[in-house]
Amino acid sequence: MSALWGIAMRLFLSSYEIEKDLEVLTETKPLFVLGSFFYLKKCKKDYLDRYMNYVKTQCKDFILDSGAFTFITGNKNAKNYIIDNIDDYIEQYANFIKKWEIKNYIELDLDSILGYEKVKEIRKKLEEKVGHKSIPVFHNLYRTKNDLDEILKEYNYIAISNFNGGKSKKIIEPIKKIVNYANSKNVKVHGLALTGNNFTKNINFYSVDSSSWRGCIRFGSVSKFNLKTKKITVKKISEKFRLINNNKTNKLLLCHCGKEWKKYQVYLDIFR
Repeated sequence: MSALWGIAMRLFLSSYEIEKDLEVLTETKPLFVLGSFFYLKKCKKDYLDRYMNYVKTQCKDFILDSGAFTFITGNKNAKNYIIDNIDDYIEQYANFIKKWEIKNYIELDLDSILGYEKVKEIRKKLEEKVGHKSIPVFHNLYRTKNDLDEILKEYNYIAISNFNGGKSKKIIEPIKKIVNYANSKNVKVHGLALTGNNFTKNINFYSVDSSSWRGCIRFGSVSKFNLKTKKITVKKISEKFRLINNNKTNKLLLCHCGKEWKKYQVYLDIFR
């Protein structure tokens, strides 16, 4: 058994705001939530007010992501849009953070589009507007060991992404090495979408996030937390029939799977 068992980890469930249905949030009662500014800024005021009030008063912690990477991957013209509108995006993001008094927010990690030097400029501008530090993202593909040392000196909470988006076990060791190095400097590390069992079992993340609990409505499956194996298992509901795709069915699936992932949250937060 890994020596890491017994060390708590915060699992943030993301993408609640996509459905814009507060009942899913209030019924599943997640401990930790990660929200995307890209989606939240599109929500109607009534929903947004209730969502933010819930995550700030009923959840143990909340992280806000800029959503910039989401925007880029979903829009073929995103690069030009970001370049032309970056100052406006920074202003809106900073105002949102200040309005809702959000402690933990992730920088605009746009290395692949703008380069790291520009990202550092954006980070500085954003933090000056907000008034406190962001969670910078270390991208191994675009940043060096010196870049890592630089942010470890300035920040006590950083994020790391999945190298090349690969699922191979080969990426475990390089990520683990960086996380252990950061931990040796008393810096907490958040694993962006790194919730596979190989990651949570072998790497000493302070926190991770996942939207996989929502896979039920995409794949017609159900999630179940298995305490013996200490992981989430997913099973297709039917191999022969397709589920009725409507709001009622989707809500039932999301509530069921969200509650199972809540159990996983509790386990990682207390017993890992």
